[in-house]
Amino acid sequence: MPRNQIRIAASPAIFGKLSNHLNTIKNSITGEEQAVFNGGVVVYENINQTADIVAMHEGAVAQDVNVRDYTDPARIPFSSAYEVALFYDQGTKAVEPDLIFKATLTEPATSSE
Repeated sequence: MPRNQIRIAASPAIFGKLSNHLNTIKNSITGEEQAVFNGGVVVYENINQTADIVAMHEGAVAQDVNVRDYTDPARIPFSSAYEVALFYDQGTKAVEPDLIFKATLTEPATSSE
């Protein structure tokens, strides 16, 4: 998959560490610090996730709409009008679950000698 189709969502702590690290890497040509993420991968900060990092394809999560058929016309009580209803369900779900990867990072153990 091309890098410009990869999306990474990181927890605030991981996002801060990642951006601080990447911003200190020197450009090999100019010698200046690069203040952007490199490679075309889009990185988001997300406070509402359980894993530290979630990497996915751009369209792996979608808000699909499932439309149910029209109901049979029904007479409205105490009226000469009829009703016809079209119901739909809308929700967010993983439409490509095989292209979603989660990682929970742990700090390395320190020895207390």
